[in-house]
Amino acid sequence: MPTALKDGSYTSKATPGMFGTITATVTVSGGKITEIAQENEMETRYIGVTAMDDVLIPEIIAKQDVHVDTVSGATASSNGLRNAVLDACQQAAG
Repeated sequence: MPTALKDGSYTSKATPGMFGTITATVTVSGGKITEIAQENEMETRYIGVTAMDDVLIPEIIAKQDVHVDTVSGATASSNGLRNAVLDACQQAAG
């Protein structure tokens, strides 16, 4: 995980989730991740999307790191989001 991030918004390449692909747009301000928006094609709303929006995104922002635990029952969605955020952060480190 890169530690020096340039301010701006960065969109990841599509990464595999459970049932489709996941793309993340990461906003960096003051060298810190301030916002993450995920887009997915077919992740289950009550498991995968809930895990990403309610658990993973807040944890990644709080820790400023993608190395957070996967959510039980949503492992593929968790890994897809973490990989998408990592790709966007690597762009921000550019």
